[in-house]
Amino acid sequence: GVDAPKAAFSVTGGYTTYDFTGTCGWEFQIEEPISVTDIGGYGASYLTISADVGIWDAGGNLVLRANVPSWYDAPTNWRGSLWYVAVDPVRLDPGSYRIGIVSWTGDADRYLNDAWGTFGDGIGYVGGAYAEGYWLTYPSVGFASETVNFVGPGFLYVPGE
Repeated sequence: GVDAPKAAFSVTGGYTTYDFTGTCGWEFQIEEPISVTDIGGYGASYLTISADVGIWDAGGNLVLRANVPSWYDAPTNWRGSLWYVAVDPVRLDPGSYRIGIVSWTGDADRYLNDAWGTFGDGIGYVGGAYAEGYWLTYPSVGFASETVNFVGPGFLYVPGE
């Protein structure tokens, strides 16, 4: 319905070409407050392993952390090539944020580089972001690109809350 949460990014295509151990994701900006209601991970068919996802503010402070379970661990909601799990709503005020998901070299799950699709109302893509390591870490290395990179994490939101 019209009140249903909106997807921050809806995937329409891309390339699953990388295999990386670390936290990968993307930076975005919002101009109006939103409430994040669900957190997700890319999986065109299913997620084989669970993964932690986080959202950080511009100061590198973790404002939301959740685990997206694998397809056989717990129920998730598939929408537009991402698997989502509900979270207690978290309000994000206008500003810059980074979202990241833990990725493991050699796992069966792959994430998108050079992706294309559409962003939700009020969500502005800034660039890809990542950090090397074995746990959920602030993706401190950012880079601009013409296409969307490191599409592993995503979220659903309600504007103006």
